[in-house]
Amino acid sequence: MAVIFDLDGTLVDTLADITSSLNHVLAARGLATHSRADTRRFIGHGAKELVAGAARSHADVSDDDVHALTLAFREHYTANLIALSAPYEGINDALDGLVARGEALAIVSNKPHAMVETIVARFFGDRPFSPVYGVGPVKPKPDPSGILRAAKEMGVAPSNCSYVGDSEVDVEVAATAGMRSVAVAWGFRDESALVGADRLVRAPSELLDALI
Repeated sequence: MAVIFDLDGTLVDTLADITSSLNHVLAARGLATHSRADTRRFIGHGAKELVAGAARSHADVSDDDVHALTLAFREHYTANLIALSAPYEGINDALDGLVARGEALAIVSNKPHAMVETIVARFFGDRPFSPVYGVGPVKPKPDPSGILRAAKEMGVAPSNCSYVGDSEVDVEVAATAGMRSVAVAWGFRDESALVGADRLVRAPSELLDALI
């Protein structure tokens, strides 16, 4: 069996860095800033949607403003990508258990590919994730072509793969690709958004049993 992981909200808690960069660009333009809990609600569909949701929640902001804010956010976030981020507690132990069991591991994320490579190299450089994809080489989820490409490169049929993620988009893409969906409850979505997953896990320590 093979296991393909989402990145943000699944393996790595990136919320503090995303919130910091978002608030930096909002404050610079005199717009209201947001708590981590607020930012968490806006995450999941890319940088533009994140910025638009945050900016328009308290102000009448034009499309041109959203575009400028998005560019500024991407620049600031790229420069501060791993200032505050870290793997979730227990994730490395779970990954070590999967490696010991001989599972093939991959990552497919909706983050830009260069960012994904940087984060994976920083936190998981000694673990055998292959392939590792962000948006660029593959299309963003819920398009299933990215995780299907990963499965093909791993030499595993989709029916023998699990896709692990923290959002309704991850549950959807797994179903579309014919993979087993394992939803994690410690990420960026409440459990109510994860209805339909084949398995729900509430702690990284549960991953080994869930991925059998």
